[in-house]
Amino acid sequence: MKITTVMGSPKKHGKTATALEFFEKQLLSQGHEIDRINITDYHINGCLGCYACMQNKDVAGCVQKDEMLWSMHPLCIALTLLLR
Repeated sequence: MKITTVMGSPKKHGKTATALEFFEKQLLSQGHEIDRINITDYHINGCLGCYACMQNKDVAGCVQKDEMLWSMHPLCIALTLLLR
């Protein structure tokens, strides 16, 4: 099974990363495929609250041109998601 994990901590070798790595190793030993997203590797702006994204519900319509959509692509194809 393909599993995507998301790490939001800015410390890539901190306690959260250690806990997530332990979990990922357990999954790998069971034959799962792991894809990790480190949120801090991407330039993602905070929401402006302008509601431009709500104008067309069939299309991702954020007025900001950051890496949000690119960083979330693996989430769209994952069968399982772990947020930590």
